[in-house]
Amino acid sequence: EQEVFLEGQFRNLTTGRVYYSYDEEKCRLKELPFTVEPNDLVRVGQDFNSGYSRGTAIVKRNGILHVCKGWSFAEIGHAPKMIRTDFPTQEIEWYPDASGAEIVAGYTKEVREANIGIRIGVINPSVIDRIYFVNKLFELGKLVLWPNCGPLSMALKLRQFNDKGDPEKGKGPTAPDHWCDSLEYVVWRIVSRDQEFLDLWTSSRVGRRTITDRRMP
Repeated sequence: EQEVFLEGQFRNLTTGRVYYSYDEEKCRLKELPFTVEPNDLVRVGQDFNSGYSRGTAIVKRNGILHVCKGWSFAEIGHAPKMIRTDFPTQEIEWYPDASGAEIVAGYTKEVREANIGIRIGVINPSVIDRIYFVNKLFELGKLVLWPNCGPLSMALKLRQFNDKGDPEKGKGPTAPDHWCDSLEYVVWRIVSRDQEFLDLWTSSRVGRRTITDRRMP
């Protein structure tokens, strides 16, 4: 894992699951562990696709990231209202796919009216780092899915490497990468900002590069 994801060395990744650390029996809860409180921070990752954009919401509790809600939006303009309806009083941070900046710009009015904070990057983070964080968090027991997250759970089990050794990018609404991307976007942003995950951040390629850049005169 270190040689492939951190050192960039070649290994045969043309077979096997992308999210090898995801064990549904361990990582998907059988019962709701708590109620999302009014003062909880809800962070949402957003993938864009025409007619079937996916969104994934995470709430942190006791150092664990709980995937508590997933959405499939037929119209992305409906997303802010739907997200706010499900979390009416909570602070919400929205992390959209950076390649959809123009799409987001077209719905600023809806987002503002829903009182949702947009946190969009200039570019999307590396898929290698995103997948590394997701796998490590599952492995450490720091990332769990709630019972209502069946589509995401299935996507995590199905996504494979393609014949070039890259995580597959499917076509159409049934492709698993759409759900997975929405999870990866929000997980990456949390790990990159939250001090509780500093050790994980600094173990990644991007984290080590950030530290090196800060030390340079």
